[in-house]
Amino acid sequence: MWEMLVLKRMRQLDRPVTYDELTDEIMMFSKLPKEKRKSTKQAIVNVTFRMRTKDKKLDTFSIGTKEKYLALKRWFDKPGEINKAYEGKINKPKPAAKAKKPKPGAKVKKPLQPATMAKSVQSAKAAKKPQPTA
Repeated sequence: MWEMLVLKRMRQLDRPVTYDELTDEIMMFSKLPKEKRKSTKQAIVNVTFRMRTKDKKLDTFSIGTKEKYLALKRWFDKPGEINKAYEGKINKPKPAAKAKKPKPGAKVKKPLQPATMAKSVQSAKAAKKPQPTA
């Protein structure tokens, strides 16, 4: 069942997809509830593994990022080398925003000095101790 669903959706999309994209597509296509996303993705990972290793219907490749893309075997020119026509169809992730540098003159919090920390721990302990009553 899952194998046919994956192949059908891959043919309809006609482009390489990530595991997350394929999971989202199949969930939407099959009208599965959001609560089933984790188990759906695991089922897709399992079936695509079998389709890559035993059935040789799919293969994976990377475009230099952490993300792996799934594609039908016939979309490859050579093992691991996707056809240029399909490479252009990839939904490439947007680069992550760079961390902003603090503005010059902005106040930076200084870490507590060991002596200051010891004093604050001692005062916290003193506050917790019950005071003797007269």
